[in-house]
Amino acid sequence: QLLFAVGFLGAFTSYAQLAVDVVTVHEHGPLLLGVAYAVVTIAAGAVAAWLGIVMASHRHRRVRQ
Repeated sequence: QLLFAVGFLGAFTSYAQLAVDVVTVHEHGPLLLGVAYAVVTIAAGAVAAWLGIVMASHRHRRVRQ
C-alpha cells in the first residue's frame, strides 16, 4: 500500500509540474509552443518507458537462459 501511495503521489506531482511548465511556456510565448512542449514531453516519456520495458525484457530473457 505504501508503494502504491508513493507512486501515485509521485505521478500526481509530476503531472502537476508538467501543467505548470506548459502554462509558464504559454505565458512567455505562443500557444503553439506550449502545446508542442506538452506533446513532446509526453511522447518522450512514453518512449522512455517503452525502452525501459524492452531493455528489461531482453535482460530478463538473457538471465533466464
